Amino acid sequence: MVDVTIYTRMMCGYCSAAKRLLDRKGVAYTEHDASFSPELR
Repeated sequence: MVDVTIYTRMMCGYCSAAKRLLDRKGVAYTEHDASFSPELR
């Protein structure tokens, strides 16, 4: 299986929708919150 990494931000509707889709499909993912990490943006 492919390793999925998702970079998110607080209050991001697209991020929330992507996570819901992955959860519905049963896809495991690693989430990195870029809200307070400028180096991830």
